[in-house]
Amino acid sequence: MTPSCRTTSLLVCLSGLLTVFSVSLFGQSLGLSSASASRGQQVMIELALESPAGKEPLALQWDLRIPLAPVALIDDRLLVGFAAQEAGKSLYCAAKEDLVETHTVRCILVGGRKPIPNGTIALLRLKIATNAPIGSTLVRVERGLAVSKDLEQVPLRLVETTVAIRR
Repeated sequence: MTPSCRTTSLLVCLSGLLTVFSVSLFGQSLGLSSASASRGQQVMIELALESPAGKEPLALQWDLRIPLAPVALIDDRLLVGFAAQEAGKSLYCAAKEDLVETHTVRCILVGGRKPIPNGTIALLRLKIATNAPIGSTLVRVERGLAVSKDLEQVPLRLVETTVAIRR
């Protein structure tokens, strides 16, 4: 192996180790359940947190993006999930922006000194429009941030799910 190949291999190896290290160092992730309903019905989607032991965040922030035409957020708010309730957290959400096709709500889950355990942190209640096209539509959580006990901000990956719309 030539010196440049060794250097390249070492850099690739170190890059891989740093990626693994950063994932294991923080490792928090959000997940969305999927849903299916007929036109005019309501669906419930769970937003869940998963963190490695000892790396549970104290607070979370995210943007919820839902399509305007086929679904609507009931009462224009999200409900606090069981894991967040268990940690004594409060959920604050406010409309951020409405674009031509999407409604965006920014949410902050904060309060108290207890970390947020794994599990459901928020519930999205959506109503399917009576004239919604049959098929599926995307619900997305983006620009997520977890705040550690050391007040370090850790970006969270975008997550999305589908809502299947039936007749």
